[in-house]
Amino acid sequence: MDISLLINSFSEITQNAGFSPRSRTGLVSNFFPTEFNLSAGHQYVIPALTAKHLVDSQDISIKELCFRRVDLTRVGYSLSHLLLFEMGVFGSFGGTGEDIDRQVKLLILMKKWLSSIGIPSDSLIFSISGGALIQGVEYLPDDISLRSLMSIGVVESNIFQTRGRRNFLFSQGQNRPAGYSIEVFVRNKNGIVEIASLNKYFLIFSNGKLHPSVNKAYGIGFGFERICYIMEGVGSIFEIPLFQSLISPLSNRINNNIEFSQAKPRIYLIVELVRSLFFTLADGQTIDNSPRGRIQKHMLRTLMAEINYMDLEPLTIINEISNLVIDNYAERYPHIANANINIERIISETMFSDHNKMNYET
Repeated sequence: MDISLLINSFSEITQNAGFSPRSRTGLVSNFFPTEFNLSAGHQYVIPALTAKHLVDSQDISIKELCFRRVDLTRVGYSLSHLLLFEMGVFGSFGGTGEDIDRQVKLLILMKKWLSSIGIPSDSLIFSISGGALIQGVEYLPDDISLRSLMSIGVVESNIFQTRGRRNFLFSQGQNRPAGYSIEVFVRNKNGIVEIASLNKYFLIFSNGKLHPSVNKAYGIGFGFERICYIMEGVGSIFEIPLFQSLISPLSNRINNNIEFSQAKPRIYLIVELVRSLFFTLADGQTIDNSPRGRIQKHMLRTLMAEINYMDLEPLTIINEISNLVIDNYAERYPHIANANINIERIISETMFSDHNKMNYET
C-alpha cells in the first residue's frame, strides 16, 4: 500500500470515531530540549500530566515525524529500524473515565483500522508489563491491560508478560511521562515486528523522582513505514516503495547485483542519514554546538564517511537524494519544498571549520 493512502485511511477512521485531529509540533520541540521529537502528541499530553488540577477529557489524533537517534547503529542492519519515521497516534487524556474502558475503546479502534487495511486481528501478538522495580518502587503486573485485551477477544496465548522496562516506560528527563505500555506485534516471514504500542501514562518524572499525575493519558501510536513493510511482504523496511525511490541515486550507480547486495546496509544508512538531516534542517535546526546540533554533526560525519567509503561524490549524492525526499514528502510536509538548504555550505562549515577539522575516512 502507498504510504499516503495508509495515512489517509488512518485520518479518516480516527476522525469518524470522534478523535479531533491536531497539528504536529515538528522535530524541534520544547518538550525534548536535548533531542529531536521522540514521539507524537507530547505537546498536548505533557501539559495535562504536569497540571495540578483535573483537565477536561479530550480525544485527539495526530500524525507526526519522530526521530530516535538511539537506533542509528541499527539502521541498515536491522530489517525494520529507521532514524526518522512517521507516526500516527490517537488517544485521550484528562477526565475521570475508568482505565479499562478507555483502553478498550482504543484497542477496538486499533483492531478495526488494522483489519480495514488487511492486517487481521488474529495475527496480532501483544506484550504487557509483568511488573517493574523502578527507583526502589515495585509496580505490580499490568492486570488492567491483560483484562482489556482479553475483553476484545485476544486469546491468552497471544499475550505475553515482561518484567522490567520492556513494558514500563520510564525516562529520567524532566517532565517525561511514565507508565505501562502494551506493545503490538505482527508475525511476518522475517520474524515478529512491532508495529504499535499503547501507552498508559499515570506518572511524571520531575526533580529526580517519579510522581503520580493528577490526570492520566492513553495513546496508541503506529509506525506507518513498519505497517507498509508488513503489508508489502518484503525483506526489509527499505524495500517498501517509498525507500526504493530514495535509493535510486545509489542503486543506479551499482550495476552488479552481488555488489549491491553486499553494500545494502551502507546504501540504506546513507539514504536514511540524508533523509533525517534534510528534515531536521527543514524543521529549523541549524548545525551548531547545541545538543541537537551535535546530533546533526554526528550524522553528517557518519554520512560523509559512508559516502567516501563507497567512493561516491558527496554533493551529487546528497542533492539527488534530497530532491527525491522533496518529491516524496512535500504533499504531506509542504514546508520542505521551500527549505532552501545549502548542502555544500553545510558540509564545508561542519566538516572543515577550524575547530572541527577531522579525518572522516573509515
